[in-house]
Amino acid sequence: MAVITAERGESTEAKRRWTSSRLTEGQFSLLLIIPLILVLLAVVGYPIGYSIYMSLHHYEVIFNRIDYVGLQNYRDAFNDPEVWHAFRVTIYYTIVMTVFSLVIAIGGALLLNETFRGRPFLMTVVILPWAVSLYATSIVWKYLYSPEWGFFNAVLLKLNIIDQPIDFLSEERAVISVAFAHAWQIAPLGIYFILATLQLIPEDQYKMAKVDRLGPFGRFRNVVLPYVKAPLLIVMVLITVEAARVFDTIFFLTNGGPGDASTTLTWVAYRETFQKRAYGYGSAIGWLLVALSIIITTVYFLLLYYRRKTKVDELGNVVVGAERRIGPFTATGLFFALLGVVAFVFVAVYFPELIRLIVILAVLIVIGGAIVVGAIRWSPRVRSIVIYSFAALLVVWSLVPFYWLLNMSLMYKTELLSVPTHLFPHDPTLSNYIRVFGGDAKAPDGSDLLALGQAPAIKRGLFNSALIASIVTILTMAVALPVSYALGRLSFRGKPVVLFTILSTRSYPPIAIIIPFFYLYADRDLLGTREGLVLVYFTLTIPMIVWVLTSFFTQLPRTVEAAARVDGNTRFQTFYRVILPMSWPGIAVATAISFMVCWNEFAFAQFLTAGSPAQTFPPVLPTMFFQISMPTEMAATSIVGIVPVAILAYFFQRRIRSVNLVDPL
Repeated sequence: MAVITAERGESTEAKRRWTSSRLTEGQFSLLLIIPLILVLLAVVGYPIGYSIYMSLHHYEVIFNRIDYVGLQNYRDAFNDPEVWHAFRVTIYYTIVMTVFSLVIAIGGALLLNETFRGRPFLMTVVILPWAVSLYATSIVWKYLYSPEWGFFNAVLLKLNIIDQPIDFLSEERAVISVAFAHAWQIAPLGIYFILATLQLIPEDQYKMAKVDRLGPFGRFRNVVLPYVKAPLLIVMVLITVEAARVFDTIFFLTNGGPGDASTTLTWVAYRETFQKRAYGYGSAIGWLLVALSIIITTVYFLLLYYRRKTKVDELGNVVVGAERRIGPFTATGLFFALLGVVAFVFVAVYFPELIRLIVILAVLIVIGGAIVVGAIRWSPRVRSIVIYSFAALLVVWSLVPFYWLLNMSLMYKTELLSVPTHLFPHDPTLSNYIRVFGGDAKAPDGSDLLALGQAPAIKRGLFNSALIASIVTILTMAVALPVSYALGRLSFRGKPVVLFTILSTRSYPPIAIIIPFFYLYADRDLLGTREGLVLVYFTLTIPMIVWVLTSFFTQLPRTVEAAARVDGNTRFQTFYRVILPMSWPGIAVATAISFMVCWNEFAFAQFLTAGSPAQTFPPVLPTMFFQISMPTEMAATSIVGIVPVAILAYFFQRRIRSVNLVDPL
């Protein structure tokens, strides 16, 4: 009997193995990808469809009437001077923020690619701003810019550079100031992704460049640039789309003002939808922004697709292939030349004030680069001085916002409002933290400082954020791993379309689909529930996680699957027995990114859970932020929200810089 059972078991195992093994790569890929496609259609399909439906109707909220108007809302938007002004501000903001971020990302990556003492510390410091959410970033920089208690004004006044405080968020400075704050938060991710590629460049390439007597610029052009093109383009996609769909920084820093100086398309869509309750018109504006984001993504995607891509050989080494040529020009070179001409003409016509900024920045980069190159060639000691000077600047850039927020959180309100502002607390106190968690404290004069009324919401929000972020991360990884394996390791028809479809869902601004989600959740009793946020956050995290994991899977040696199949493993067994154990660095990075994105998300949490028991931590902050009498308490609350993700970023920073964003196409 035992023999018969064993024979049946062996027969079943052989049949299962034969059935799985006979799947073609295309069939196996489809099997892995279908679950994600079904989930996206189920969760995102209805809100997107309903949002389009809303954009084709006119809503009379008072009379509870809905009229079909076809494309009238879109025609009204195209004829609305406010929309065109917002479009202009959006493009202006996107250009400024992208330029700031790329300059910092490329410069920081080149610096960290050098060998010097203190480099591990600098790598840890640099990643911290990326762990901070946009809403917390906005709060930090709001206090840095403040004319009353801002760090920048305090320093400039102390040094006698200015006689009176500067309003950094005035009409003429608002967009640049907001873009600078946004770049502080997003540039570190670019630094790490570009740095990961720089560290993969073979040392022989640099030795050959020295033999050919190439200088620093020559080595950058002929050795570094061919390797970093793909990750640089991917970083540009992430930064540009994030800039175009910005909402949090505008919401907290300027509220679209002063006047309409920082009114972007997202802000107009928010104002029309939530303040004026013109749901149809607001939805139409939101879809114009979606179209802009998809156009940006498509341009980058086509560039990646039609150029000869960076490849990975059978041993997993990144190699650079020859690019496709169009006549005497490479596809990439021709594209950037045409893009540069079009961008320059566009900027010169519509943003003449940007020309001056770009020229000044270009002159500073050229002159600074020439000085640095000359100094490095002069002597090793001068080279060390230059490297440590730039390292110090990067440390200051990364840590000053944290320092000022911590400084404020350790002050009493009376000391914060002193003139001139104290750069260090003269009477440090933990009373703000005690009150944040529901305790009472004493003021310097002995009077009572009662616990914050928001203390219960803060504690409940921290718990909800941790729980929801953990659940979403588990679900995201379970779905993204097989999909990313199919996209990164297998060949099948339609792979570029699948990858583009998944990535394009990231380009939808939250404002465009919040209202449909609101109505959907209201009908399904999901409004104000943790389950509702889990579904939404899943759709937010999956595109970026799929891209990161796909890039990581692409780098693994190509001989792995063949060896596993020779050993008798099926495709499924190869995936979970061989590929997954080799992929723990990439999985760790993706897990950290997913958790931090969920922890820091503000817009959906604000509109779908605010005031409910399921409210997460971010929506608690606006209730305190817009109460001018609570700056020190607000600073302490922000620090509490930053600490968990900062610790997570610290432990995963080595893994993050090991992920090389190669072109998965």
